[in-house]
Amino acid sequence: YQLICEKPVAAIRITDITKASGISTGTFYHYFPSKEDLFARLALEPTALELNELRSTSELPLMERLKIYCQICTSILEKQGMDMLRNLQQFRMTAQYREIRNQMYEGHFEYEVLHSLFLDAIESGELKENFPTDFYANLIVYDLYGLTFNHSLYDDPFEPTKWYPQYLDFLEHTALAPYWNRA
Repeated sequence: YQLICEKPVAAIRITDITKASGISTGTFYHYFPSKEDLFARLALEPTALELNELRSTSELPLMERLKIYCQICTSILEKQGMDMLRNLQQFRMTAQYREIRNQMYEGHFEYEVLHSLFLDAIESGELKENFPTDFYANLIVYDLYGLTFNHSLYDDPFEPTKWYPQYLDFLEHTALAPYWNRA
């Protein structure tokens, strides 16, 4: 993480990683086929376990689950800081990252989690049957990526806890409004 804070992923060499971590090159290659695989895991794993656990919270209302989703996706970024965010965002935009992510999680993991949340909400009757799950799962994923990426362009502190409540309010009262089964 220290190296990612200091320079872009593309500029970090395996010798930098092995020197900073105090391991041999052979040990590195025993665990990771490439530096990109290591960086993909660093970019994905902090949130993947928590997001997977979110799938099992079907007893919670959809908006509460979406709030937890936003908290999980943004809290790790907020903790990592802007320098790391910028450098990881550059890496996340590469085809190599997308390929590794797809191998690790057989698709776009964040999308899969949101899709399952929406299916649960339809099944429980919270959302109408005609709710476009694919569209909204993609919309939220790319909204959060876009908001994060846009913020990474500036030097202001990354404080998503200040903007995602407004985003959730927009989802609940505007974007999802036609699809609620509320009396």
